[in-house]
Amino acid sequence: MTPHPRVPLVLVSGLAPGPNAALAELLRVAGPGTAVVHHDLREIHSGVVRRQLRLGEHDELSVLELAHGCVSCTLREDLLPLLRRLARRPEVTRIVVRLDEAMEPEPVSWAIRNVLVGDHPVRDDVDLRAVLTVVDCATWLADATGDDELADRNLQGSPEDERTVAQVALSQVEFADVLVLAGAATDAWSAAKASAVLDRVAPSIPRVELARMWTDVSPERHTLASLRWDPAHGDRAQELVVVTDQTTPDEIDTALRGALLTDEELAAGPGEWQRYPDPFGDWHEEPCEDTEPDPARHDATAANRKEDQ
Repeated sequence: MTPHPRVPLVLVSGLAPGPNAALAELLRVAGPGTAVVHHDLREIHSGVVRRQLRLGEHDELSVLELAHGCVSCTLREDLLPLLRRLARRPEVTRIVVRLDEAMEPEPVSWAIRNVLVGDHPVRDDVDLRAVLTVVDCATWLADATGDDELADRNLQGSPEDERTVAQVALSQVEFADVLVLAGAATDAWSAAKASAVLDRVAPSIPRVELARMWTDVSPERHTLASLRWDPAHGDRAQELVVVTDQTTPDEIDTALRGALLTDEELAAGPGEWQRYPDPFGDWHEEPCEDTEPDPARHDATAANRKEDQ
């Protein structure tokens, strides 16, 4: 039996849920077949974990009730088996795991490599390609140097979790393959201090900025766009503004429509199109001074100047 190829896996970590979600969404829409998994641990102290799975147009939210509410139980009982199931689905070409803010990527990576699910670790099914840690430039320095515990922000991974926010912030950065910078520091001095700390903590880890993105379009706009979709050329279109002197709209419309390819001409292909004459005739070339002057216009201009004098 031919072994199933391992599916690429990317971990996204960070203390800022908004930028984390934005990065995961960018990865999801970057290519078809990307599944995004997120476990919300805010109610884990009650034994409840909310899991979101997005794949294509499918968006599934599940409420999990665990016998022991902790990060390790979430990994062992749900995330690792889910990764195996997703990796064996033919439509899944990549998996992105957006870790909860309380989760550190190093123990998750270790569990993927070593914890058995059945008789084999999940690394037999997935190939961990990268750990991306999002750094919110507006808050990361305060998080990394503060005294708050995760419990102070309702982020603890279990009722016994005594970690500080700074521990998690530094651990996420130190284990990253790439740091993704989001937002902006409140002032230049804060930005310089944060950069200096990152230089000390993660001197060799590359940094990139999180690109701006638009949210999903409305269903109405999506439907309208699909009406103009061409299977070969997508939704490309051209919008022209025509400035003329004493030309009627009908004449402009006729000239432009006459320049369009017929179905037969379109089927002939680009090689044949190159032989067609230019439907717009001669084009104006710069500089204008090289063209022959219009005697009538020159005489009219001279007459106007005399009247002004």
